[in-house]
Amino acid sequence: SSDLAVCVDDLAKDRRISLIKIDAEGMEFDVLSGAREILGTHHPTIYCEQNDTRQLPAIHDLLIGFNYRIYWLETHQFNKANFRGEQDNIWWRTETGILALHQSLEPRNDLAEVDRNASKIPIGSNAREGLFVGEHDT
Repeated sequence: SSDLAVCVDDLAKDRRISLIKIDAEGMEFDVLSGAREILGTHHPTIYCEQNDTRQLPAIHDLLIGFNYRIYWLETHQFNKANFRGEQDNIWWRTETGILALHQSLEPRNDLAEVDRNASKIPIGSNAREGLFVGEHDT
């Protein structure tokens, strides 16, 4: 029933929102549509998972309409400097999503802009390599 859905705008009420992370298994556009007041008022940074490009034009147009710039952001699940010291990387892929920054924020210069008509999600990293973030032995 649609009575179970709650808009992000309603959830946030009078709170100041600076970041929205969306992993909604294909409902990302719906989540963003329910956050229009927040997008227009608070201009939060948005990370939005993208498993395919079916909703990309709609998401792109919605965010551009709120003065956002949109970039691809590939993430790794495996950190070689992980807390448990685990060396076995079981992850078979990286994840790619979109990072949306309001035009008032300055992006890093190594981000690739999203083309609204992209037919596939770019993947540039080898997930089996993982990353090294934090302290490590040399």
